[in-house]
Amino acid sequence: MSVPLIAVDVNDEYSLAAALSAFSAQLEQACQKGCLQEGVAGFVSTRGQLFQHADLLAVEPIKSMLYSFDLMHYEFNELADLREQTIDGLDDPSSYVRYSQLLVFQHGLTSPSVKSTIIDICQRLVAFSQQQDDSQVLYLSEDKLFGIYLLVLLAESEPDYAYLIGAYFPEGSDDDDITLYGSGFIAYLFERYGYHNLVLDVLAACRFNGLIDAVRYNYWADKEQYAPNLLQCFLTQPERYRYYKDALYLAFERYPVNSDTFDPFAGLVSDFEELAEQYASQATYSHPLISRQQAEAGLDALTLDGMRLGDERKTLLQQLQALSEKA
Repeated sequence: MSVPLIAVDVNDEYSLAAALSAFSAQLEQACQKGCLQEGVAGFVSTRGQLFQHADLLAVEPIKSMLYSFDLMHYEFNELADLREQTIDGLDDPSSYVRYSQLLVFQHGLTSPSVKSTIIDICQRLVAFSQQQDDSQVLYLSEDKLFGIYLLVLLAESEPDYAYLIGAYFPEGSDDDDITLYGSGFIAYLFERYGYHNLVLDVLAACRFNGLIDAVRYNYWADKEQYAPNLLQCFLTQPERYRYYKDALYLAFERYPVNSDTFDPFAGLVSDFEELAEQYASQATYSHPLISRQQAEAGLDALTLDGMRLGDERKTLLQQLQALSEKA
């Protein structure tokens, strides 16, 4: 993997600002080419050394995020002490590139002036993703998508920008791309925050209808821990459903949606189908919130917060279509 490296003193605000401006310029060039792989920069210290855990402001947040990204590869531990290493000598240089980006962004988010550059970078990445509408162009390396980890880092610092995570996933994403290399970050957020506003903002802003299924497929063994069950949440907490609908509207006011293909309730489909299958295959099955008759009637006939979902979908899509025409 050949990648440019930017030298930075993470303890100096001016050095951070200059380094992130250079990073932004590199990203813009990669976006103009239409492919990010080998086009976005990593970081090293001004002494030319690779960064390591001792350079992080806080170890645990980065560790937790990377562990949740892929439960089978604990690459974080391999980056603990790199004082005698060069990037060419690493087994997986892209792991270091991602790590160094997280480290520098973590430092940058502590400075208001530098934070604005980080927000601009994140917004540019999302704009590129939506313009391309193809998850294949988002790869940092053959087994890593670029940037979603930076969006998560920003959202945990500034929750008002959580919607960028959802907007990052192109509507035309390849299921395997997101399941294998993106869904872990959603699993991380849900395990950490549950049905908090931050998570609902992410899900409401997502144009890729298969996101929750991607999480469920990748983390099937611990589904309840990692994968949101929006149907259960909305049935038991109507206020969360109302928040989600408001978040849908806000998200697509920022980024208009194709109302012909987008399903605002895609995240409910799998849970409802699973429940309906239980009823169909087990004569004695009973769900505490949805009756057999409701399951047989279908998702659109289900009532949430006093409204049929079919009617809600129609109304929401009309509103989203109006936003698209206004944009």
